[in-house]
Amino acid sequence: MIVDDNQKCLQILHDFAKEWGLKTDLAVSVAEALSILERAHDNQEVIDLVLTDLELPDLSGRVLAHELKDADPKVILISRSPETHLNSSELQESGAAALLHKPLNRHKLYEVLCNLFQQESNPPRIQDLDTHQEPEEHALLSATTVLLAEDNNINQMYVTELMKQFGCLCHTAVNGLEAIEAVKQHNYDLVLMDCQMPELDGLEATRQIRELEQTGELEGHLHIVALTANAIKGDRERCLEAGMDDYISKPVQKAQLRKLLDQYHARKASHQHTISAKTETIVSSDREIDSDRAIDTAALMELCCGNLELIESLLDELESSGEMRVAHIREHADQGNARGVAEAAHSLKGATSILCAASLQQLSQEIEQTGTEDHLENIDALIDELSTEMQRCLQELPQVREDLQGMSTEGE
Repeated sequence: MIVDDNQKCLQILHDFAKEWGLKTDLAVSVAEALSILERAHDNQEVIDLVLTDLELPDLSGRVLAHELKDADPKVILISRSPETHLNSSELQESGAAALLHKPLNRHKLYEVLCNLFQQESNPPRIQDLDTHQEPEEHALLSATTVLLAEDNNINQMYVTELMKQFGCLCHTAVNGLEAIEAVKQHNYDLVLMDCQMPELDGLEATRQIRELEQTGELEGHLHIVALTANAIKGDRERCLEAGMDDYISKPVQKAQLRKLLDQYHARKASHQHTISAKTETIVSSDREIDSDRAIDTAALMELCCGNLELIESLLDELESSGEMRVAHIREHADQGNARGVAEAAHSLKGATSILCAASLQQLSQEIEQTGTEDHLENIDALIDELSTEMQRCLQELPQVREDLQGMSTEGE
């Protein structure tokens, strides 16, 4: 059941559920939700899950969660404010199983649902989202559990989708601190660790994980692969010195991840416990790009292996966050915060590389470099140029979507 007084959000969640093969009831208030639950009980119908907004017109979603604490349905709270945080004890007290924030990321929601029901003997049927998936890939890699430590939403969505295509269960963390806590709680086969993240970067997180292994708090040797937007030797050496086992440059491509997973399973099958040779994989950038278009649709189609559902999700994310990303960069610049400028520009650079938006990526890289070198004297002009290019990109999205649909039809 979905409970939300915002019709647009209600429709979005209903569409997600429909795609996954889940039957849903819709409610716009706590009173209506309780009425539906009472009717389902009288009819001996089972409701496995309740997705409810925290801010409802009659009562809080936390009240609904508490009402259902001793009942069968699991409850996921949805907050409109990113500042809303509930620790594990507060979640347990409310009766909720998880807290998510708007705008909802469909891949994150899918991950949470899988985690909630994977231990159930008769979980609700959640259909596979990927129609391009090869069955033999599932058979080979379905037992692989991966942690993706990445703070960029678009990169998260892209890599999570690729991992799902291989049948892997992929958890996510948005910084090094979350990654360390995650590896303490779960036995991961593989960690994909972004090097530049807030609060604690991937290099330091890896060092701390290796220390936990040395002290015996973590067993064995966890295979950690660096994800970095920079494909230069100095960064590669820093990754390996921090204790990482492999190195992949962004944007990550499907063939790279498949090779990485195949190598992992080959080592596991042959019972080899030594660290494999470190090799650097650099994504080729000699693809010809149409400079008249903000997004290279052919390159995007190729990078996403023709998966229109993934591409649409990535474009939706850019559409909802693009202007805000530029505003964050400008805000840091106005405050004279060079490090903040560099970090925000780095995040945008990673997102636009996935989207094959060459001009946005180049401008983001220039701004990142300016922030890294702490030379903000002429940054306003660069940010103005970035803002103009972002507007051009957003205005072209309808045409990009039309082109992609045409390319998909031609390939059938």
